[in-house]
Amino acid sequence: MHRTVARPRHGRTLAALPLLVAVVALAGLEPAEAGRRRGIPPYPPTLVFEIDTPTDGDFTNDGTVLVTGHTNYKNSQVHDVTVNGVSVKPLSGGNFSLVVPLDPNQVFNPIIAELDGKDGKFARRRVTLVVGDGVSSSYVADGVTSPDSLSMRIAEAGLQQFTPIVESLSGDSLDVGGLIAGQNPVVDDCITIFGGCAWFYQVHVSEVGFSSFGLDASPNPAGSLDADIIINDLYVEVDLNFQDLVAVDLTCGLEIETATATISGSLDLAPDATDPSFVDVNLTSPVSMSLSGFQSEFISGICDDPIIGDILNAILTPSSLESLVADGFASSLNDPDGAGPLDSPLADAVETALADVSIAGPAGEALGVVLDAPIDSITEDATGLTLLTDAGITVDVPDPSAPDLTHSYTVAETPPTFPATTPVGGLPYGIGIGLSSTMMNQLLKAQVESGLLRTDVTEIQLLGNPTPLTVGVLRLFIPELNPYDWSEPAVIEVRPKLAPVFSGNPGPNGELAELLMGALTIDIKVPGIPLDVATLEVDVQVGVDLSLTPEGALAFTLGTVTSNEIDITLIENPLDTNESAAITTLENVLPSFLPALAGALGELPIPEFLGLQLGILEVERLPGGFLSLFADLNQTPTTTLQNVVVTDLSSGDFRQSGGCWLREWRHRVSNQPSTTGIRANLRGMLGADAGCTTNDASSVATASYQVDFDVVGVAGEQWTLDLAHSILGAMTVYSDGYNDGIGFQD
Repeated sequence: MHRTVARPRHGRTLAALPLLVAVVALAGLEPAEAGRRRGIPPYPPTLVFEIDTPTDGDFTNDGTVLVTGHTNYKNSQVHDVTVNGVSVKPLSGGNFSLVVPLDPNQVFNPIIAELDGKDGKFARRRVTLVVGDGVSSSYVADGVTSPDSLSMRIAEAGLQQFTPIVESLSGDSLDVGGLIAGQNPVVDDCITIFGGCAWFYQVHVSEVGFSSFGLDASPNPAGSLDADIIINDLYVEVDLNFQDLVAVDLTCGLEIETATATISGSLDLAPDATDPSFVDVNLTSPVSMSLSGFQSEFISGICDDPIIGDILNAILTPSSLESLVADGFASSLNDPDGAGPLDSPLADAVETALADVSIAGPAGEALGVVLDAPIDSITEDATGLTLLTDAGITVDVPDPSAPDLTHSYTVAETPPTFPATTPVGGLPYGIGIGLSSTMMNQLLKAQVESGLLRTDVTEIQLLGNPTPLTVGVLRLFIPELNPYDWSEPAVIEVRPKLAPVFSGNPGPNGELAELLMGALTIDIKVPGIPLDVATLEVDVQVGVDLSLTPEGALAFTLGTVTSNEIDITLIENPLDTNESAAITTLENVLPSFLPALAGALGELPIPEFLGLQLGILEVERLPGGFLSLFADLNQTPTTTLQNVVVTDLSSGDFRQSGGCWLREWRHRVSNQPSTTGIRANLRGMLGADAGCTTNDASSVATASYQVDFDVVGVAGEQWTLDLAHSILGAMTVYSDGYNDGIGFQD
């Protein structure tokens, strides 16, 4: 990559001017007047010399470029004008042009024009092009997505690592109670007696409670995702509505308890048709539901009647009731229209729970950019699933002092095939994320527009030791600073014109990647000197590794840089120092401040997915070129509700009767806990009736419950506990309207 771009000025220096002035003065003439007497046109008071086309940061896939420019000097006033070392003299009206060959392997192609005037003045101008070959490398406009630039692999272990946090979603996105109760009627059928339908009936869920639940998802070899919703201590209260053949309506209540209920189905994941940044979930197999520890009891209505209830209990045996409930729930959770547009409630519930798997939101927020990452494909296999997305990165609020970049460099790379374990340590992992060079370049472009690489260096490494940058240090390569105070501080201002690029190659010394920085403008300044000491543009080729910081971010680590990997163009040299000597020294000195430049490259924060923090295991380069992160999914500490216990403090249920009176108390406390909320529900029925003419009947019962829980907080996190309580119904009195006319009534 090494290029020699600084050239001597044909042996001419400003030191010759005093002698010329003295000779002219002896002749009694001013320099300009002497020139006019000899017919030589006077020099303009200010040298103008510019490259007109191309401009800094232009992108091209062409093999050549037409360079044009102009000067206010005439042919007779210049020794030569060159472009990349090729003479373009004679000038035509002060204009010059040249077709310059370009090298896509070099990526950053400098165009350097130089003018050497006969009056001793010298000017150098530089623009830098970003060059691709149109096949293996090219460019994309700002805001345009690059196809297949980001890949995410969720291994089977990663799917299991999602499970612990699903319970916390129950109050928000995955509402298991609502998932069951929302499908009413869950059963619509008839009871058959002697081969005929005796009663039509419907089953409506009125209440759901459970102690906990979880989502277990695992890939299967058929290329889909098996999902099980496992509900522990499920309590369901249902209303049965019967209608006999003569349209007599009967209603009763049924209480169901199971130790474990498992809702199962196979799911296919695909990009959402409306917003491909999200996942669309569809059911690919019928839903099944299995119940363990099933118990049921009729608790009210006609089913509790001594005669009809006995008949129904004989027909609806515990085993038939279990099948009835399981089949009814499963049927109601199936896809309502097969391959049609409607989704299964189970698929909808899992889709909602997986909504935060959208890569764009969490990753863009963590990186401080706007990330457009539509999912291109989702592939399920026997050991996990892989999401392949496009990527476009922009900045919401750019730094006004930073360059506004119109394009970014792209590299043709193949999305990775993720191994079963990490490539170096052979470790199991939960998630793998592959970042293409193209996506990294879009990210670097956006970060440069946000102020990346703007840094002031006031300290360099000399002989392995941090050394303050002073005039004394600068004089090592700029001896013209000798007259100034050696202890005076100096500063090297680094300002990017272009974004660095990942070339798609490994680093020169075995690093993960090669990073090219082009047209870094370096101004060397000393506060006590009224003009800049020197202005340079620097190109750097350096290897890059990614390391994990204690804060959990990925930091750039630059490899060792030699003088052969640094190219310097001296743009302004107001002190007229010896260019060759200064550049040779700078090529050896500049690597000492590259560690500061690495810090200026910033860090890549690791995004969270579904509240899970990535625990990085390895960062490697996979075949095809993608930089790939292998990580476990660790639950991010947050304030949670734990050790939830709901205690029933109510009077025990009773049903008492004697002669012409009846007293009854029934109640149930159910709850739906999660890590962020508790929903408890006490329902009860208190009744008393008497058909006697002497005494009325009365019942007394206490209805209450207690909720115990721990708030387990995280240091520095604020939380609020919201309590809400409502009483519905309280007490309703029903009268049978009996009145014997002499004062006895019910």
